[in-house]
Amino acid sequence: MRLKIIVTALVVTGLAGLLLLALQFRDVPPQNAPARVKAQYGQRLLVGFSLTAMVWLGAAWGAMLIARQARVEFIEGEREALKNLIEGSLKDHQNRANRSE
Repeated sequence: MRLKIIVTALVVTGLAGLLLLALQFRDVPPQNAPARVKAQYGQRLLVGFSLTAMVWLGAAWGAMLIARQARVEFIEGEREALKNLIEGSLKDHQNRANRSE
């Protein structure tokens, strides 16, 4: 359950990061701006993109862990259901054999 909450938080954070990144693209310095201003703009975009990408990679990794966990739980449930089916069938055959005697 904690993993699902963490992944959900990462997705929400990733969406907020994308929105903030889009807002950063609006503040493009003019062509005749000093190189230092352009470098700061590029650095802000690079940091914003890197953080957003890391958040989305974390969300994807968490989603893979959730899928793996769900698959393991499904296989265990399937195995238990098959075991119950076999045991029930054996009991039915034993009951039929006892009734016919």
